[in-house]
Amino acid sequence: MNLYVETSVWNMRVDAEEVNRQKRVVTGSFFEEARAGRHRVFVSPLVLEEIAADPDPRHRAMVMDGIRRLRPSVLEQTELVLDIGRQYVKQGIIPEKYEDDAVHIAYAVVNRLDAIVSWNLAHIVKVKTRKAVAEYNQRQGIHVPDIATPEEVLENV
Repeated sequence: MNLYVETSVWNMRVDAEEVNRQKRVVTGSFFEEARAGRHRVFVSPLVLEEIAADPDPRHRAMVMDGIRRLRPSVLEQTELVLDIGRQYVKQGIIPEKYEDDAVHIAYAVVNRLDAIVSWNLAHIVKVKTRKAVAEYNQRQGIHVPDIATPEEVLENV
């Protein structure tokens, strides 16, 4: 599968919080599958910008090390990506305050990827968002990617 891996997944790979231990284990398995060639992984300049903005230099370095080792393809930022992201906000699919989350979804749409993979359960991986993105994209005649957690991807391999 061709997968857009959103920032929260890269961050979870090195998350030290005990409460996220199970997600960290699942994320590790997800990246093992990608390294084994079961998935092609894509990121965007936005993912790289969000990671670069991490105020913790140690955490930032660990996350970037994971990206360097996996060597995902970096998608191009286009006006179409930004326009679709803005439409998700305008349509009320994603709150304005979290427009970057809408742009993450738009990268998967414009590049016709199979899914966007995220641990962002607040704005991206939730039933309301999945349904609203699918309905909007179908009305517009544009690609509808799956929206999934790494765990859901692993369950469907």
